[in-house]
Amino acid sequence: MRCLMLTVPGGRKYLAESVSTFFASGGRDLWVKAFPQEEGLPPAPRGTLGHMRLLRTFPDNDKIIFEDDLQFAGNFWQKAMAAIEAALSIRTRTGPVSLSVVSFYVPGGRRHRCKPSGLPGLLTYPAMAYYGTQAIWYSALAAIAFGQWLFKRKDHVGEEDFPFDSDGELRRWLLATPDAVLYATERDLVQHVGKDSLIGPASRPHRAGAFTP
Repeated sequence: MRCLMLTVPGGRKYLAESVSTFFASGGRDLWVKAFPQEEGLPPAPRGTLGHMRLLRTFPDNDKIIFEDDLQFAGNFWQKAMAAIEAALSIRTRTGPVSLSVVSFYVPGGRRHRCKPSGLPGLLTYPAMAYYGTQAIWYSALAAIAFGQWLFKRKDHVGEEDFPFDSDGELRRWLLATPDAVLYATERDLVQHVGKDSLIGPASRPHRAGAFTP
């Protein structure tokens, strides 16, 4: 598995703290990647293109993609690995459920939409309720499939009334992919500490509602 953190050239004021609390939580092998900000694009597509590039990195591996303005729970690594193991344990008659996605962060106003999944440490997270790409695990095949989805849609960026934000694109991909499954951890394993976004002033500030440092 790969742990990837998306930032911008030169980093941001939150980056050092994010990296520090990641390793303090037991995290390992973090790969921090800064992608150039494409001039002439609206803010949301710039961040989504960075997310797409990370999805298409290390294609043989499942991966966790982090944004760079996080505080990690002290037990993040232990709880995250247990959640991933539970997600990978689901099997159908034809084999394991391979298009699995786990969010380690749910904005406080959306957590009530998550329901028990029957899996230890995991809740089902309705695709229509999803928001917040702060910390997400993708199975290897889910990362490939969602990355391909974004790659095909990126050519329409800039067209009138064509949204291309990472939250909305993940919702659309999940809704269009019957075999994909989205979970959330029972408790938030990261807190969103940034007051602005990777690509500019935050239009919708949000924080986790079930986070314990």
